[in-house]
Amino acid sequence: MNSLELPVDILPEILSFLAKPSHLASACLVNKTFHKFAVRQLYDRISIVDFGPIRRRRAIALFTTLARSPELARLVHHLEIRNLAAASHIVLDALPLCTNLRSWTGHHPLTSDILLPLSSCPELRELEFDDYGNCDRTTLLRLRNLNKLSISMRTQSVLSQLPDCFALNANSLRSLALICQVKPISLPSFQIFKLTNEEGVTVDHRHPP
Repeated sequence: MNSLELPVDILPEILSFLAKPSHLASACLVNKTFHKFAVRQLYDRISIVDFGPIRRRRAIALFTTLARSPELARLVHHLEIRNLAAASHIVLDALPLCTNLRSWTGHHPLTSDILLPLSSCPELRELEFDDYGNCDRTTLLRLRNLNKLSISMRTQSVLSQLPDCFALNANSLRSLALICQVKPISLPSFQIFKLTNEEGVTVDHRHPP
């Protein structure tokens, strides 16, 4: 049986065993049917955690492709970037085109250039970022239907926006992590808030004064 005779329904399962992007890229070249399914998996989850010289060139090439190909950018559902500064310009060009993004993880200064396109992604459910106090915090209030929110706070500037952010996502939020890297820090405005867990049970979370 050649590749053209394979039942189409089993292709996604077969391709799920291809962990390396290079293998998926090769699968895209088999034929049109393989390309249709493999390209979805190839761009579904993008993780850039090492910006050494070689990986930096590859990352720039990848995001250049996304910036020039909206149809590919729309296939990106999960995006993790550890060091945006290494390729910031081209990433910011591609990000507004990733309109189907479901999760964003960024360990770098958050800016309005990042948060604004993220707030325009209707499917965004998970957001993890470092707070450096260098963006328009009101943009945070445009986020809706978040299931997971993780903030590494290096300043207190984001605190004033958090209660309203929690209220706007009260019916969807399932996981919350606040990592405080600044002292002293005070949480008077939301010492008690309600968070619904995965089982649908509402739990009171109390922070010590």
